[in-house]
Amino acid sequence: MTGSRPTGSEAAAKAGEARIVRGRCHECHVQCGMLIHVQDGRVVRLEGDPDFVNQGTLCAKGLATLRNLYHPERLNYPLMRTRPKGDPDPALGQDQLGRALDRIVRKLKEIQAEFGGHAIAIGQGTGRYTVAQHLRLKNSLGSPNAIGPSHVCRGPMAATTTLSVGHHLRGDYPRSACQVYWGRNEPWAHPAFLVGTVMDGIIDRGSRLIVVDPRYEHPLAHKADVFLPVRPGSDAALMLSWINVILEEGLYDVDFVSKWTNGPALVWTDSLDLVKEADVRPGGDDRDFLAIPTRSPIGGTVVRCWSGTR
Repeated sequence: MTGSRPTGSEAAAKAGEARIVRGRCHECHVQCGMLIHVQDGRVVRLEGDPDFVNQGTLCAKGLATLRNLYHPERLNYPLMRTRPKGDPDPALGQDQLGRALDRIVRKLKEIQAEFGGHAIAIGQGTGRYTVAQHLRLKNSLGSPNAIGPSHVCRGPMAATTTLSVGHHLRGDYPRSACQVYWGRNEPWAHPAFLVGTVMDGIIDRGSRLIVVDPRYEHPLAHKADVFLPVRPGSDAALMLSWINVILEEGLYDVDFVSKWTNGPALVWTDSLDLVKEADVRPGGDDRDFLAIPTRSPIGGTVVRCWSGTR
């Protein structure tokens, strides 16, 4: 939880009077806006900021930050092991922050001098927008080693969408005419940020809602225009059937698919690899792929080349 400087009227609040400081929640990447009620130097209440993307709401995690802030077991100072590693009781003792940082710097320099920067790895948790600082520390130590949680977080999603369309996709919820939630539970995953946007779109614009989930307990299932209780493990079959309908009924953007995807590319039926010019033409370029003409029927005899390097 972070806050901004109080305004003049807030700073002029009398002792014992609660004032409101605008801040941000740091419990997830959304960073919802907060109205932080401060009284006598202590936070006494949290509520969502109505002028931020969360539209005045806060989820359970955001509201719990007040308990985290003043929890009696919260760690507020460094702990130093006083017994050798391997001892079942590390006998942790409180240390001063400055002295602990000096010890860390000294040890890093010793490792760097003896083994080189490659012997050091910089690891971090989710980050909350501190990734650049961690990478800068890593680079300053001459280390190529960075450790993060992306492989079990949003990394796979970001990587697959980047490979598919060139950048990390984000839903255009306010302007969508149909919203599909497939194995995704917004009310529990991003309650403060997206649920208001989802429901506003459905109510205000008549946006249709489709929920694909084996459980009717899904919070949006009873609100959906179409609820598909897919059998666990059969998602791929349902996806392929959707794709078949989209292709057969021409429900896709032909110009976009032709210009910006490998949809028109010819494919070897045995390996499913894209057909390259070098595969069918002597002296052909193995970086260029073959595709059907943009507006010709499948199976046309004339093909065009497009480069996999552009």
